[in-house]
Amino acid sequence: MKPSNTRLISSSIWLMLALILSSNASSSNFFHWVDKNGEAHYSYTLPPVMSQDGYTKLNETGRHIKTVSAVENEPKAETPKQEKATLTDEELRQQQANEKHDNYLISAYLNVDELVTAHEKRQKLLTDQIKLYNTRITKLEKALDKASKQEKSAQNKNSKRKFTEYIEITNDSINIYKEMIVENTDNLKKNIQNHIADKERLSTLLSEDKIKTQEK
Repeated sequence: MKPSNTRLISSSIWLMLALILSSNASSSNFFHWVDKNGEAHYSYTLPPVMSQDGYTKLNETGRHIKTVSAVENEPKAETPKQEKATLTDEELRQQQANEKHDNYLISAYLNVDELVTAHEKRQKLLTDQIKLYNTRITKLEKALDKASKQEKSAQNKNSKRKFTEYIEITNDSINIYKEMIVENTDNLKKNIQNHIADKERLSTLLSEDKIKTQEK
């Protein structure tokens, strides 16, 4: 390019700059950027796309204040807190519950063998309780059968009423024990399922903790 043309382009740019300054004297700074076609622009307003592609901020005298590159304006990666914010309330509650359970496992058991031992004790306790409730039901059913026969043969109204009351109380007790057997049986099944999951999870947590300790 000839020197005269260069001076002409340069003069045009500064003339345009002077016009912008004169028409926006109240503004404190303005922006300069180059579009995809290589054309330079000066303006007191910055197109949204340029906030991502990069620009230069100048003061009212045309002096450079700050250059913002495209890299600075790239979207930042989401932090763990931002990721949590995108979860639903139910998902967040479940995540918190899982974290709480992980903390319990890692603090309650030094190794998987301790967890297995605790599981076996729990299993035995529930099994023994079910056996105990069945034994009590058997005894109450025998007593109930005897009381029913005595109620039928009772001649005195008061005696008959007492047997009737005893039968009602005994039936209630039997039903309660049956409900407790159902509850303990369900807990027994859940305990077995949870034990399998807890063994795998604890093993993973201990391995991760070991790796972290080695890295330190």
